Amino acid sequence: MDQKREQLEFWVSKSKKSLCFHAYPNYEEVKSSSRKEMWELIYLYIESGYKVH
Repeated sequence: MDQKREQLEFWVSKSKKSLCFHAYPNYEEVKSSSRKEMWELIYLYIESGYKVH
């Protein structure tokens, strides 16, 4: 059985210290291979002072 690999992504702006869950101009795409990895990265950004946009 062919299992579809899920690609999870969010976008960050280091200059504005914010992140969002959709493509946004001047934001850098961050990809992860699992939901757990994605949320760990998001929490690291938030703990570093990033705001969710």
